[in-house]
Amino acid sequence: MSIAQQIDRRVKDRAPLELFSPEMVTRKNESNQAVAKALSRMQDQGLIVRARKGVYYRPKSSRFGVIQPSEQDILKFLLFENGRRSGYITGLRLYNKLGLTSQISGVVEIATNEEKRSGNFLRSRVRYVKAYGDVRRDNIELLEILDTIKDSHRIPDASQENVLMTIARLIQDLKSKDQQDLLRLARKYPSRAKVTLAAIVESFSTPRKLLYLRVHELKSLVPNTTQSSLKRAQDMIP
Repeated sequence: MSIAQQIDRRVKDRAPLELFSPEMVTRKNESNQAVAKALSRMQDQGLIVRARKGVYYRPKSSRFGVIQPSEQDILKFLLFENGRRSGYITGLRLYNKLGLTSQISGVVEIATNEEKRSGNFLRSRVRYVKAYGDVRRDNIELLEILDTIKDSHRIPDASQENVLMTIARLIQDLKSKDQQDLLRLARKYPSRAKVTLAAIVESFSTPRKLLYLRVHELKSLVPNTTQSSLKRAQDMIP
């Protein structure tokens, strides 16, 4: 079977509207040039559509006409790399999901392990930001919590006090190991986020010795000029 036939089969194995890159249908020792040529031929035949440079999908039609990939289809492609989770939604859309604001941004903000160029993707506007911690499938909830703490003072239509109370409940619901991982990940965040997280954990009525040790270590990383933020955060948390 020729490379062109193999590429044709692999592409047709994918669901319509599922976005893919040439790398996702290329196997070891196959020529990139041959793969590109095969995809170009399929595009000319109308078997695939080029969404943007280096990204394709199989078309799908309905009685209303040709359908484009939805935003969910786009995010499924953008949040993974080589089958591994490499990004997560942050910013206003995250804070809306948590019920902290009613506002919804027209821009999808994605935190990723590596810096990427922002821009339009079909009908979606995408803005990339560098994640503070290494993005993995098992720590996304923790990074979301830390992002929310970092931005707690500037979330539209939300008081910082209500934001911190919501975050405190989320942290209390975490398993002990996840709480410790949260404090470890916070080391890479700005000082304001560190002291705010410390204040939240110190407000818990059931102390855990190891957890408080991690809080002490976190606070030791904060310069004295930021310690005043700790008192303000403590005053906001019941």
